[in-house]
Amino acid sequence: MIRGGIRHGDFPAQKAAASAACVMGALSEGLIGPLAPEAPDLADTRALIDAIIGFCLQAVSAAPHAHSSRVLEASND
Repeated sequence: MIRGGIRHGDFPAQKAAASAACVMGALSEGLIGPLAPEAPDLADTRALIDAIIGFCLQAVSAAPHAHSSRVLEASND
């Protein structure tokens, strides 16, 4: 999905495999605490899901940071 977003111009150039791994980490970490059996009742599960989706989309679609261009250049060598 990330590679497709890059191809279609929806996401900036990035290392798709690294971005996918980070998104998966954000998804799992974002759900572990709030959905754990010992966590207090989560009154609004939909709000949690929307916040995690928003974070992940923002992470892969944000403008590149100055450091990221050096990473992309190094990966093309």
